[in-house]
Amino acid sequence: MRDQYDVIIIGAGPSGLSCAIELQKSDMTILLLEKNKEIGPKICAGGLTAKIKNVEIPLEISEILFSSVLVSVSDKTIPILNNNIPFVGTLDRGKLGQYLLNKLSNKVTILRDFEVSQIENDFIIAGNRKIKYKYLIGADGSNSIVRKFLGLKNNKFITAIQYSLPLNNQYMELCFDATLFGSGYGWIFPHKDYVSVGCGVQNFKCSEKLELKNSFNKWLIDKKIEVENAELQGSIISFDYRGFNFGNKFLVGDAGGFTSGLTGEGIYFGMVSGIEVARKIINPEYKCGEISEILKIKRFHENTLALISFLVKINKHLANSIFKLLLNLMKREYFSKKLIKHFG
Repeated sequence: MRDQYDVIIIGAGPSGLSCAIELQKSDMTILLLEKNKEIGPKICAGGLTAKIKNVEIPLEISEILFSSVLVSVSDKTIPILNNNIPFVGTLDRGKLGQYLLNKLSNKVTILRDFEVSQIENDFIIAGNRKIKYKYLIGADGSNSIVRKFLGLKNNKFITAIQYSLPLNNQYMELCFDATLFGSGYGWIFPHKDYVSVGCGVQNFKCSEKLELKNSFNKWLIDKKIEVENAELQGSIISFDYRGFNFGNKFLVGDAGGFTSGLTGEGIYFGMVSGIEVARKIINPEYKCGEISEILKIKRFHENTLALISFLVKINKHLANSIFKLLLNLMKREYFSKKLIKHFG
């Protein structure tokens, strides 16, 4: 291990690994640091859309692929169909991590169980060692130490809670109910060996913790889902984007707030941001056009979220009524295709 690298990447999730894969095409020295002992596994619902093919990840990496999704509003449910063409799936994060890890060459130095404790303008302290850098990339999630060093706030986030249950559901399902989840939603995502059952709400306050758990439990009872002895898991997902390029420091993935605030989708956006930042470091004249494209998608999603939040704030029951009207439109092929195009 050297005392200085051209690029240090903190965090070996999908965004950090994608960044390293792209950077290894250059002659730069690269250090990839991961605070956990194992690369890949993470608390995550594991939903994946077909957009992942745009970053050369085959859809077949999914555990299960779906050409239809059930969408419900309160007590009304319809299927969103895509002519038997898969457009979403569920993914094992550990499997994705290993798939990306196998794409790295020995040009990238990888250190696991190696947590960064301090950041300065041209060096970091990790594992009681001082390591200098020319470029630093924060790919270290919603609680990013790089983001904190840059003094960036994190005022937009999703609080997600879930159970991993030994069920045998065949359908992916999204459940909207403003009286329970506000502008968020519940989900049922089948995996190979378990089903992720959870919910996510935006800008959750600590004082609302009991209210969220009660709403989640009520929904579980309505769905006749038993969770006795199951472990409740939770995570925070940042979608507070405030830029990605800060001189010789960059933010990618959740650390940069690249996640969609509406859907919570972060894997694809994170990988794109990691690849684009690598290209920018290799060639400072590079314009990062693909980041511009994902930011357009993100803005559209979050403008939609703002409208939903406005309706929920006015009247939750009214919001559900409007959701049901929209759900009826989704029975028509034209509208279901539009929905898949913009959110799938």
